[in-house]
Amino acid sequence: MSNKKQYSFTRSAITLCTLMVVGKVIGAFYRLPLTNILGALGIGFYQMVFPLYSLILTISSSAIPHALSKIISEKRAKNDFSGIRQTFICASIWLAVCGFLGAFLICSLAKNISLLQGNKDVFFCYYAISPAIIFASLICVYRGYFQGYKNMIPSGISALLEQSVKMISGLALAYVFIKKGVLWGVFGALLGISISELVSLIYLVIAYYIDREKPRVTLSCLNFKCNSKYLFKICLPITIGGLIMPLVQFIDSGLIVRLLYKAGIDIETATSYYGLSSGAVGSLINLPVVLSLSVASVVLPNVSSLYLQNKQLILRQTISKSFVLCSLLIVPCAVGFIMLSKPIIKLLYGMSLLSEQINLASNLLQIGAISVVFLAFLQVFSGILQGFGKMYIPTISLIFGGIIKIVLNVILVKMPNINIFGDQIANICCYLVASFICFMFVYKYLSKKIIIDLLGVIIASIVMAGFITIFNFYINNPKFIYLIVEVTLAMFIYFSVLLIFYSMLPKKYCILTKNNLK
Repeated sequence: MSNKKQYSFTRSAITLCTLMVVGKVIGAFYRLPLTNILGALGIGFYQMVFPLYSLILTISSSAIPHALSKIISEKRAKNDFSGIRQTFICASIWLAVCGFLGAFLICSLAKNISLLQGNKDVFFCYYAISPAIIFASLICVYRGYFQGYKNMIPSGISALLEQSVKMISGLALAYVFIKKGVLWGVFGALLGISISELVSLIYLVIAYYIDREKPRVTLSCLNFKCNSKYLFKICLPITIGGLIMPLVQFIDSGLIVRLLYKAGIDIETATSYYGLSSGAVGSLINLPVVLSLSVASVVLPNVSSLYLQNKQLILRQTISKSFVLCSLLIVPCAVGFIMLSKPIIKLLYGMSLLSEQINLASNLLQIGAISVVFLAFLQVFSGILQGFGKMYIPTISLIFGGIIKIVLNVILVKMPNINIFGDQIANICCYLVASFICFMFVYKYLSKKIIIDLLGVIIASIVMAGFITIFNFYINNPKFIYLIVEVTLAMFIYFSVLLIFYSMLPKKYCILTKNNLK
């Protein structure tokens, strides 16, 4: 690969990651005003409907962009433009079928599902989100096409546009509809998701038609069976892996409320507890994970290329660096959540939650912050294993983790002295087990030097934690400006300690160097 192409790929990757981070931040902060509008009960209803959407969407479209980008890039390298056309048509047909089928299933089973979840009145909220399945499925075809041409910008912009429109339309509709009741407010928020997917699809269609390299789509000479077989061969293991956690969350959406009810908590309070754990706290926990997703997205193609070229030394360095970089980015986030849980929850949800709900959510965040680390490692390890071509290992690890989560929820949540805290404890155990299984297949590629790097991360995190403790002791003010100053200074101290640590060590003793951190 030429230097020009390498630079082009790097710039595209950085652009996509940046847009993903911005979109993730918008998506996370969208929950804040939404919680203020809907309240804990409304967020509980919202979280009961959303996992099914996530589940159907994963089945219909999660693996297609990756599979399409791989196939299209291969055919493009061979100048097989006829093959690109056939792949595009085949994927479009399958995704349209899956999208309409998913929307039909949601609408037809909405009443039965809401009964199983213990809140029969929620059923009509499923109607608001069902069109999103169709739009999101078709979006995947266009994203896969652009990524196959190594043009990451349309995918990134569409994701950012999707989050922005969801926030604007979702909040506006929730605010308007909630005058008719909490469930109608939830209906408006979910309808906003469908609108955002439609706007994103329209943008991608326009970007496709103004693209000069687009293939001329035609149904002539289409080998549908052959293209479908190859498409499913690539996307099946990724789809199964991506299906597991949405399926577990969907089971949780009906299971946890019922278990809390068995523990002596009334349905309304149980729904509020679930909303706090999976909605208010869950959105915060998922926020730093986009950093590990970025690391995983970068490490996968690098590992794949180095593994095929049998460059073992560089391969080990790349894998070790990805593990250390993930630790460097994620560990301080987890420490910050643990130490600043109450100020964060109070600042973000203080206007919509009662005092006891704020205390409960902050305690849930302290526990759930631990799962951030294991989830981040799991994503990076999964990217490495997929680079090796071992697609089913991350899937198997998640199956074991998901089973453990469900079993622990059944055991812990119905205990009166644990109740909703069991949900976060189960999350920790789920990702711990899944990441450990993946680690068993990766550890032999890790350099012993990572011990020194991890020591630097631990020392910097301890110093940062000490600063936060001192700051909170002398300046105990819940205002937004003080929290921003505290977080900014804590980050500055953390990275300063890392720079000093790596500056003091010879390069041969660690994976990362001072230049890597700049």
